[in-house]
Amino acid sequence: MNTDIEAMIERGELMIFLLWPSWIGKTFWSKAIMNKYQNFLHVDIDANVWRSKGMKDLIKSVSWEDEVRKMWNFFWTPWTFPEVYKKKEAIYLWIEKIEMNNFYESLNSYSENIIADFTGSSVYCVEEIEKFKWKGIFVYFEAWKEAYTQMQDNFSADPKPVVWWEELLNKWIAEYKKSWIDSKEQLSNLYKDLLDYRAKHYLKHADVVLSWSEHRWLLNPEKPEQFFELIQKKLNY
Repeated sequence: MNTDIEAMIERGELMIFLLWPSWIGKTFWSKAIMNKYQNFLHVDIDANVWRSKGMKDLIKSVSWEDEVRKMWNFFWTPWTFPEVYKKKEAIYLWIEKIEMNNFYESLNSYSENIIADFTGSSVYCVEEIEKFKWKGIFVYFEAWKEAYTQMQDNFSADPKPVVWWEELLNKWIAEYKKSWIDSKEQLSNLYKDLLDYRAKHYLKHADVVLSWSEHRWLLNPEKPEQFFELIQKKLNY
């Protein structure tokens, strides 16, 4: 690919779209780039989804005063009401697609470079992802297989709302019906399978893949220009 990253940054034309699971460091690197460069705009699709009117309307009927607890209570019930959960999940993905399309439609209005964090569940929004491929560079931050264990531990200790792959959710529901035990441990055991599934789809969409050793050990957050140099190197191959 004949792309001059440095020249694009100077002209304010670079669009980087980040694909990676939670706890890999997307916020960390986005902030490092924003601290170094003045002509970058950071877009967080996940934050846009949760701030959207659609999501607020969706959770406002949940009986928690705290917004975070509302989000939690809304999504963290797949085993209690699986069919209701599936409907909620479908509505969430519909809202996410709306926000992705809103962002896509606004791309031509920006005069700055863009670094955008896509959600983990964006892999389910295939048509929307494909449109962005014509506008910028998708970078996937790969996780070590061993890192999945740590990510699973993090998930077990501090679970976040997750959009599950339907086959995995159905598998969990089948296991739950055998024991009728509300077990977060059982659900977290499928989290590793979910990461594997999503990783395969991240790779399908990625223009550049940064291995775990590259983005974890070789890049210095105080020198975020190394991030762009590595992307340039990989694009030139």
